[in-house]
Amino acid sequence: MTTACIKVNKRDAQLAKKALLEANLIDFERVPARDGEDVIFPVHDGADGATNAVLRVPFEFCAGKCPTSKKQHGNIAERLSRVVPKGLIDLVPRAFNIIGKIAVLEIDEQLLPFKDAIARELLEIHPHLSSIYCKESERTGEFRTSVLDLVWGDGNPVTMHAENGCQFVVDVKGTFFDPRLVHEHGRVIESIRVACERSDTRDVLDLFCGVGPFIIPIAKNTPARSWAVDLNPRAIELLETNVKVNRIDPARVHARAMD
Repeated sequence: MTTACIKVNKRDAQLAKKALLEANLIDFERVPARDGEDVIFPVHDGADGATNAVLRVPFEFCAGKCPTSKKQHGNIAERLSRVVPKGLIDLVPRAFNIIGKIAVLEIDEQLLPFKDAIARELLEIHPHLSSIYCKESERTGEFRTSVLDLVWGDGNPVTMHAENGCQFVVDVKGTFFDPRLVHEHGRVIESIRVACERSDTRDVLDLFCGVGPFIIPIAKNTPARSWAVDLNPRAIELLETNVKVNRIDPARVHARAMD
């Protein structure tokens, strides 16, 4: 079980909570706790770099201080044990990619007959979802996109996703975006922020920028000028949208759809 937590003074708790929520760093399977004059928030393992990037109040990392939520629904595998054969239950993932209001299932082909049941159970745990897709191929082609089959929902592949203190319009079918990289994004963003503070370096180049998970937070939180390149014109279109969504001066982000 995840045990990572951060501790802040109670006067900074609301600001810290808002930043952690916007960055999708809070672990909802546990609940916050009090420790004297401090408040402890549960975060996902590996969130160090991302937390450093989004929190602007004093904090420290700690472990094992937040109890499990009494409202926890149980994982998908436990809930599916009544419909999925015992010999296949270990193939059910313990977690799924959730991008904004869209979930993408990556399941073993032996579980494909049960994808509707998996979607129903996922909706019980995440009722805010608007669409659930099943990934039918690995990322392929020059734009690094996957073939997605709609299992449930309205079928709109565009959603708003929060990460590292920024908002991103994402097209799950037309662009590359992996929410599992949130902590890697945060680590790189923080290293660039520190580099900008310590030197005169002011230019950053992202050669595979996608919709901007590196470039947008860098432009928002550092003085660096950003150069963003991606072969996928849809990615560049959404990157430019995300510049506006996050109220960044467009003169500071130079985006190009090119190889």
